[in-house]
Amino acid sequence: MDPVVTVDADRVSVEPGGQASVTVRVRNLSSIVEGFRIDVLGEAAGWARVLPDHLEVLPQGEALATVLFTPPSGVTTRAGQVPFAVRVVSQVDAGASAVAEGDLQVGSVALSQAKITPATSKGRFSARHRVEFSNWGNTPARLRLEATDPDEALGFLVTPDVLDLPLGTTRAARVKVRARKPFFRGTPLRRAFRVVGRPVGAGMLEPAPGPGPQQYGYDPSQPSVDGAFEQKPIVGRGVLPIAVVALVAAGAIGYLSSRPDTVPADESVAPPAPQNFAAEAISHDTIRLHWDPGARVDSYTLLAVDAAASAGDPRPPAISTTEDIPGEQGQFDVTGLAQNSNNCFQLVAVRGDASSARTAPACATTAQLAAPGAPGTPTEVAAEVGDDGQARITWADASGGAANHVVRRGETVVALVDAPLTEAKVDVVPDDRCYTVQAKQGDLVSNPSAPVCLPPGAGGGGGAGGDLGIIAVPTTNYFILEDPGSQGLAQARRDEMRNAGIPTADILLSSEYPALTPPLATATYLVYIPNFASAEAAQAFCTQAQLSCDTYTPGRHQQAAAPAAPTTSG
Repeated sequence: MDPVVTVDADRVSVEPGGQASVTVRVRNLSSIVEGFRIDVLGEAAGWARVLPDHLEVLPQGEALATVLFTPPSGVTTRAGQVPFAVRVVSQVDAGASAVAEGDLQVGSVALSQAKITPATSKGRFSARHRVEFSNWGNTPARLRLEATDPDEALGFLVTPDVLDLPLGTTRAARVKVRARKPFFRGTPLRRAFRVVGRPVGAGMLEPAPGPGPQQYGYDPSQPSVDGAFEQKPIVGRGVLPIAVVALVAAGAIGYLSSRPDTVPADESVAPPAPQNFAAEAISHDTIRLHWDPGARVDSYTLLAVDAAASAGDPRPPAISTTEDIPGEQGQFDVTGLAQNSNNCFQLVAVRGDASSARTAPACATTAQLAAPGAPGTPTEVAAEVGDDGQARITWADASGGAANHVVRRGETVVALVDAPLTEAKVDVVPDDRCYTVQAKQGDLVSNPSAPVCLPPGAGGGGGAGGDLGIIAVPTTNYFILEDPGSQGLAQARRDEMRNAGIPTADILLSSEYPALTPPLATATYLVYIPNFASAEAAQAFCTQAQLSCDTYTPGRHQQAAAPAAPTTSG
């Protein structure tokens, strides 16, 4: 006979690194003394300990056990609701068991850190710093960056001024510091400043509600870092005759005081070669290149070079060239490569008409696709748009937590997720709404999962100016106009699809779309799903929704008088 099992609370709150408990009550309904084994199921099982995990219960009697939940701190413990189940199994009859369910509410921990380089810069008029923010909490963070100095003697330009920090990531911004009042002669002045990352609410571009930070002093609710700008006099002692220097200095002060921060210097001096240039294979067809963004760089030029020639030649012949990579960028993905191939690259910084020397070649070998020993393809891949407007991609890890994962939107890698995490949040773009996931372990990757697509219209996007884009029409959704009751049947089918979770389902009459491709010979009501970027994306969505679909390009709507309904006689 199955036991009866209950828990004293079906919703329990706990903080990462903390502890919470529930009491389990087991009742033996049989006529003999029975032993019962107790365990915990679900995502929270790894955090749970049952004390004791075996009970001996008298006939018609009860016994108690305690389940302790101790989720670890750090990015591996996701904030939010985590379901759990307590299972009790008889040791006399393995088929006699019972389960009690509940939810563990894991608290959110904001733990962001900031670092600035250099800590102190020097200059007569301006200088540049690089600030890195790292998210070591258990929930994604969005920060608006603000720079201030207590003496209000400096001006700042922060690029970008908003950073998105997924779990366990580091992002960087550039801070340009400018002296508001350059001075002619005297002792250098050290001017301290602070860069603060203020949390921004979901979907907002203003800091979250609450008291503002102190101008100076420690505020534990948001990451901050202190830097300094050592402002030097325009002229050092005994460099030039004072009259000449005065004229030069007056002109420089007037120019720099009136020039906006956003106007770049007109320089023709070649910048230094990019620093810390490196290559990393992130999939079977993609290599990610990293470098430290340089000061006053307009753009970068990337050279793909011959791997064999690059070993002994600092300027090997270029196989291909990619120009106009933005100057503030420090990362670039090279796609469309052959699997298990060695690829080498060099990078050049560009300022105006001048170019730096090439970097030393950086080489990487792409991973092997679905080779023996490769991790299994992720399963149960799902995509949805969250309240913050981002796409949330989740999956089941076929490797048991051993593999990292690569998330793609179309052919573009949009997220690299370290084990054992099985979700990613990425931006939604209107022209590509389908995602796949690969597992990566060492130099081996799995086949991509079957694509999953966001529903059309979710998270923004859609056709422009009345254009429906590519539409998908399930094969059961054709209703010929001449058939009695066709319009009502089409409306009923549309409502059925909307109730089934396809809110954008709608109806069109083929005769009102003269550019419909492929055309239909008879005026027909089509119940369709709109706004796909391609026929492939439409078919991927239909496969995910377990529908068999045809695809069409309707073109522009042109209102036409509906043909007269057929009449019957006799």
